[in-house]
Amino acid sequence: MNYMADKQQYERILTKDEYRKFIQYIEDNYAEIYGNKISYSVRKIKEKFIVSLDENTVIDFNDIFA
Repeated sequence: MNYMADKQQYERILTKDEYRKFIQYIEDNYAEIYGNKISYSVRKIKEKFIVSLDENTVIDFNDIFA
């Protein structure tokens, strides 16, 4: 298992536009995310957002930005 590839699957640095898309995805899929108890954290550094999803088998950034 490649730790860095696995980490990238659950953590990304997003621009403002990407972050807006991420939030829209969360809002559009709220029932599934809440039902599967998926959590995420966000840290803002200047104009970038570091978003971390909990490690789960339901969703990852490839699903969000497909």
